[in-house]
Amino acid sequence: MMIPFAPPSSPWSTNADRNLNKYERADKIVEWKGAAKLAYGGWCGSRGVFRRLNPALIRVHIPFTVNRRRDPHNYCGTVVKAVIDGLVMAGAWKDDTPEYVVHIEPRLYKGDTVWIELHAKRTMRIACEHGRYEDECEPLEITW
Repeated sequence: MMIPFAPPSSPWSTNADRNLNKYERADKIVEWKGAAKLAYGGWCGSRGVFRRLNPALIRVHIPFTVNRRRDPHNYCGTVVKAVIDGLVMAGAWKDDTPEYVVHIEPRLYKGDTVWIELHAKRTMRIACEHGRYEDECEPLEITW
C-alpha cells in the first residue's frame, strides 16, 4: 500500500542534522512526525479501516525539488525515523522495534509528494546486488 502526503518542510540528511541546534532539529522532527501521523489517520479514515497494521516493511519515497546525487542512507536517521515515529503515534504499530516494522533505504526522487510504501513483512523480498533475491544467493564471502 502507498500513503501520500505533502512534505512539511525540506528533508534533511544526517550530515545537515549535525549543523542544527536542538530546537531546529526538534521542530523538523515534530513537523515530519505530525505529517506522517495525519497522512496515516486520513488514509485509514477514508477507507474505514482499523488503524493497527501487521508487521511491515517500509520504504519512504522522499521528494526533492532538484535532481542531484544524494546518499539515500543519510535520510534514514532523520526523515525515515520521523515518519516511522509518526506512524507509531497514529497507531499503525504498538512500537517501532523490528518485531513490528523494518525499513529499507529510502527512495529519493524529484517530485513534490512523500510516499510511504508499506509491505507485509513476510511477503517482501529484497533484491540483492546480483539482481536475485536474498534467499536465492550464496552468502557473501569476505576475504582479507
